[in-house]
Amino acid sequence: MAKKNVLVDLDLNKNELQNAVVQNLAAAPTSPVAGQIWYDTTSGLIYFYDGSAAKAVGYLPPATTSTLGGVIVGSNISVASDGTISVASATNAVAGIIRIATDSEASTGTAEGIAVNPKQLASAIASALVGAMVYKGTWNITSASDYSGITLPVKQGYMYLVTGTGPKTIGGIEWNPGDYIVMDADVAAGGTITQVSKIDNTESSDIVRLNATQTLTNKTIDADDNTIQDLATGNFKSGVIVTSVGSTGADTSLPTEKAVRSAITTATTNMVTTNGTQTLTNKTIDADDNTIQDLAVANFKTGVVQTTVRASSSALDTCLATEKAIATAVEALPHKFTAVNPSLTASGGVCTWSITNSLASADVICSIREVATGNEVMCDITYAAGTITVKINSASNISASVYKAIVIG
Repeated sequence: MAKKNVLVDLDLNKNELQNAVVQNLAAAPTSPVAGQIWYDTTSGLIYFYDGSAAKAVGYLPPATTSTLGGVIVGSNISVASDGTISVASATNAVAGIIRIATDSEASTGTAEGIAVNPKQLASAIASALVGAMVYKGTWNITSASDYSGITLPVKQGYMYLVTGTGPKTIGGIEWNPGDYIVMDADVAAGGTITQVSKIDNTESSDIVRLNATQTLTNKTIDADDNTIQDLATGNFKSGVIVTSVGSTGADTSLPTEKAVRSAITTATTNMVTTNGTQTLTNKTIDADDNTIQDLAVANFKTGVVQTTVRASSSALDTCLATEKAIATAVEALPHKFTAVNPSLTASGGVCTWSITNSLASADVICSIREVATGNEVMCDITYAAGTITVKINSASNISASVYKAIVIG
């Protein structure tokens, strides 16, 4: 059977290997390596070598706490003839399968790792939501110096409306009538409240009001999808509206209509006209999505178009070469060369052969063949301008003239 030697690892990049056949052997291969597979034609099984012994694929030893393998189902699980697994109905008495939490376990949150039924879950969620924040009355701050005016015990989530005369700073927090104080922790009778949060429900003096005349300082008004209407030039900050357009203009200023018209009228004397022959000095024409037509070679500045492709030492990115000059230079380039390998020394299971690329380009194609048979072999080949690197998997050194490289470019 014809074959092609592969001297390098193959990476299929997650593509399928279709219609493949595992190597057929009547006995285990000599000196297999870990991971090697074959089909035993005598037993009709596929084997793999795990580094120390050959094992049949699909064989499962009995499972243990440290060994992956087959298991025997218990009395609470049944397996039908078609392989379907059924689990016995769970009750509170069947430990180790599924146990339904009691109402107390579900409501107190001590049922971790135990199933709850929908009714218990709905009840627990409702209880948690109601208990999260509960209005418990008012707290008068008129003569308060601490939180002792709140009757103990309290639960986390208890909320009180602040009343009385303020503002009053207590516990480092400024309180105003209309705020809400929320307990952050449970406190038993006789304890001291120290952990609280504030819900600011009052209007600060620096709030922008809907209907009022106010002077705003260091505020940013983001109109978003809204509209700020009836702005006149007199409403802008001094210096934002300018009445003339000059060379020192800034992006922070807006010119008036009259200033723009005056600037356009003045600029027409320096504009490029649609029809007419003009000599432009130090101008940049940006065609953008338009087309500049009828440019001929003679229209370019002297020296921009070259009729020969010069050596790299004198070639410039500011010059263009004519079609004939490029064709002549390309036809003069070498297109193919061959090389045979020198003696190669194995290192880490790989022999590396560096080939000087006389085509002076990385855009080439290299084919490696056996000198004796002419058969092509597959290797790891990398390309760089001036150098081709060939890597061949081999545990031993490779003699000279075993392989031939054909380079086309």
